[in-house]
Amino acid sequence: MTDSQVLVKTLDFQLNIQSDNESLLYGATLEARSVYNETIRLAKEGVGWDAIPDRVADDSDLVKNTTQRVVAKALGAMENYYEYDDFGHPSHTKDGAYPLRANYEEGYNLSLTGDGDVAFRISAKPYKHVKGVLEGSDAHLDILKTAPSRATSGKLGRQKPCSTTTTPSCTSTSPTPSRLFGTSTTHEL
Repeated sequence: MTDSQVLVKTLDFQLNIQSDNESLLYGATLEARSVYNETIRLAKEGVGWDAIPDRVADDSDLVKNTTQRVVAKALGAMENYYEYDDFGHPSHTKDGAYPLRANYEEGYNLSLTGDGDVAFRISAKPYKHVKGVLEGSDAHLDILKTAPSRATSGKLGRQKPCSTTTTPSCTSTSPTPSRLFGTSTTHEL
């Protein structure tokens, strides 16, 4: 491994939603699917890839950086399609939830509570947040709590969500059965 390579470890957690508005999270995953599908549709129609992000963002009901990340993922799928001799053409007609992609601080925040829990706040839609605490293995929680931080005390280091899904049967009194939120910590070797 060279000096510029990094080791990434994925940590899996359940969201214990405590804000009584978890339907916002499910709605955001459906909106993310719509953004993904629209991006693929526009790319197939020959719209310039540089014009697609702004065009899709204008019609989206997601936080802007979340829309940008979903658009980038869709354009990446189109790029892979063309790169691999037109194999695996992305569909613009899928339905159902699509994983949310969000930037730390703009799309979500993690912090330590006075009880030592890891609290989250996800911006499911502009100015509408889903709040609660992460639940998972003690080993993963310890890694997250001790992640190097460049932020102020009480804030956790920059983390990257790897998957967000939810189901309509979620309840705010218990963690959902689906894997909802993961983080990756990056350590220089």
